[in-house]
Amino acid sequence: MLSDAIKEPCESVIRPVRVSYFDPRTGEPLDHRPEPIRREQKRETAEKLNAEIAKRERDEKKAREISEAMRKRAGLKPDKPRKKRPTAAPKLLTCPVCGTRFETPEAHRITCSDECAKKRRAEKAKARYAAKVVRTVRECTVCGRPFEVPGKSRKVTCSDECAKVRKRERELAWKAATRNGRAL
Repeated sequence: MLSDAIKEPCESVIRPVRVSYFDPRTGEPLDHRPEPIRREQKRETAEKLNAEIAKRERDEKKAREISEAMRKRAGLKPDKPRKKRPTAAPKLLTCPVCGTRFETPEAHRITCSDECAKKRRAEKAKARYAAKVVRTVRECTVCGRPFEVPGKSRKVTCSDECAKVRKRERELAWKAATRNGRAL
């Protein structure tokens, strides 16, 4: 019977199956599962970058030491080490020129792009120029209407038509004065 077969001890041996791993670069068998190549490459590039940074820092330190030694020999004061500014948290701002919202970690940044910065500088320059130019109100010598002129202008008429009329009057006055033998 089937129930008798289940009750009897089973002598079958189950052997564990060994999973073998191979190195993806060399093809050699490994006892453990290899890490994916991407992680190793990332680790290698990070190690390479760290090594480059460490080398650059050593070179900068050596250059500073040489500079200080040269300054000592020349009888100058040693350089003070520069303090690094802490990086600011990004701020969300609105561009005053175009009105777009942008995020920046820079403390003094006001506009979203260089184009907007140029436009803003031009607007501010125009405003400064307009503030410097003093406008005065004069009365036209021909028609008597008031008109505005920049501070150092020599204009005495309000328009080209009035200027032509004034010129003609002055020419006639000159001719009349020279005919009689006297100058104005």
